[in-house]
Amino acid sequence: MMNKHKVFRKNHFLAALGSLDGEVLEIGFGDADTFTHYPESTSVNALEKDPKHLRKAGRMLEVMRRKNITLHEGKAEKLPFEDARFDAVCFSLLLCSVSSQKDAVAEIYRVLKPGGKLIAIEHTLSERPLIRSAQKILTPPLAPISGNCHLDSEPLKAILTKPFRIVRTESMPWFLEPRLYISAIKIKE
Repeated sequence: MMNKHKVFRKNHFLAALGSLDGEVLEIGFGDADTFTHYPESTSVNALEKDPKHLRKAGRMLEVMRRKNITLHEGKAEKLPFEDARFDAVCFSLLLCSVSSQKDAVAEIYRVLKPGGKLIAIEHTLSERPLIRSAQKILTPPLAPISGNCHLDSEPLKAILTKPFRIVRTESMPWFLEPRLYISAIKIKE
């Protein structure tokens, strides 16, 4: 049986991946469980900073025989791609752990084509005051031991520092790690 987070992710984020076409960038693919959700006709560039994840994903792609996915090493804050290349950029639980949300969002905006899609699922601050306070108190001691994950992240606020039109958001309360699904379109500056 799937937990609530996995069902939420499947129904929103993974379902959105299945509808993408053209050239897509996935940033921070982690264990690469998203790869089977992309249509085989979609060209996917998958970026990860962790060499261990890259090696594991490379072995997985060999077994899957998926030729439409290309692996790249790099960080969200300095993407190794040219301007306006991608039809969509996707990421899951990324902005909560980057060194600079501002830089990561600026890079995502830069590599997206005008009218390109941003698809994300992220931790977010709770709307409940008690949980929100706990998130702010626990983030400083937990971030260094949890891959720099910040429970007090505000991904929607970060995304809106660039001209994106929010198409859809869905939220799911989940104790200290409420989730937020975001679908947005890049607007020309």
